[in-house]
Amino acid sequence: MPAYFVYGALMAHPLVKKNGQTACIKDYAVEMRLINGAHIIEPSFAVLFKSEKNTAWGVATNLTEKEWGKISGHEESYSLNTLTATTAKGKGISIQALISENVYPHEVIPSARYAKMLYKSACYYSFPDNVKAKYLYFSKKGNKVTLCAPWYLPTCKKLIPYFGVKKAIRIVIGMHIIILAFSIASAIHFL
Repeated sequence: MPAYFVYGALMAHPLVKKNGQTACIKDYAVEMRLINGAHIIEPSFAVLFKSEKNTAWGVATNLTEKEWGKISGHEESYSLNTLTATTAKGKGISIQALISENVYPHEVIPSARYAKMLYKSACYYSFPDNVKAKYLYFSKKGNKVTLCAPWYLPTCKKLIPYFGVKKAIRIVIGMHIIILAFSIASAIHFL
């Protein structure tokens, strides 16, 4: 089974938690720089990139290609690259990691929902305190919209393989507008 290095929301996936272990990649960093189609709702996501004298923290996990495809099928802004990670036990392993060139020139605070997920994962895998503190800070400062609409992103993820990111986002936002319109119309009707 291939080894993968995950560092964003995939750290919280049950398949990753089942056999994942804390790992790091020297001379790389994980920052909230990924540009996506839902800038207002989800301003940015984590991205792994080359950065001398830094360390990227994440999770090394062994998954079949079928399992990997199932949990990462919505990650269309990234490509897989082979890198070397070091486990918490000091063992060097060859891993596949998602990397993207579609990035902001600087870090952008992600949504509170996304940052909260990263913070919980960082605590679960015992990441260094500075990494946990950064994710906690982002969870307090980030956009709170997706905390109020927790179904937004899972619905988008289901649609992305069929329609692509931008169209999936438009479909889900359109569905929300229609639901909101019907809710308002129903409330007016009962007044």
